Amino acid sequence: ESFGEYHADINIYCQDRSGLLVDITRIFTERDINISAIHSTTNKQGVATIHVSFNTKGRTQINSLIEKLRQIDNVLDIERTTG
Repeated sequence: ESFGEYHADINIYCQDRSGLLVDITRIFTERDINISAIHSTTNKQGVATIHVSFNTKGRTQINSLIEKLRQIDNVLDIERTTG
């Protein structure tokens, strides 16, 4: 990747609700971060695990992104799985 971007993955844990994925993807779009894959599963307790793979310019961008994602209603926790 010649633009100095590298691949990162995060898991977002949240109470499932209508419009949640839209709110999450909007934050990536606003920051011009390209999502390469997104996968969501919800357990019987209504907790959704949303796995997002994306390209990032670095740690500062990821940290800022995660801070913003944490402000979304119903988000319980976020963990970085790579990057």
